Amino acid sequence: MTKTDPIDEFVEQQLASGRFASYQQLVRYAIGVLRNHEADLDQLTEQLRPGIEALQRGEPGVDLDFDQIRKDGRRRLNTPTSGS
Repeated sequence: MTKTDPIDEFVEQQLASGRFASYQQLVRYAIGVLRNHEADLDQLTEQLRPGIEALQRGEPGVDLDFDQIRKDGRRRLNTPTSGS
């Protein structure tokens, strides 16, 4: 019995679903998602850089607004916020 690669299985499922017309379309979509993810990580790194550098210099940490962080996270995930 041959074990199916989980990635190959996922690709086959996506193609069978009809969401993508071809393997090439699926790959292009995946690359676009990866590029967006990388851009988000780069932006987050730049936002964190001043705080990291301050900590490396021995300065006090950065105050975090956890309510705003949650709101931003929910917005990015397109998840409705409760109580807002």
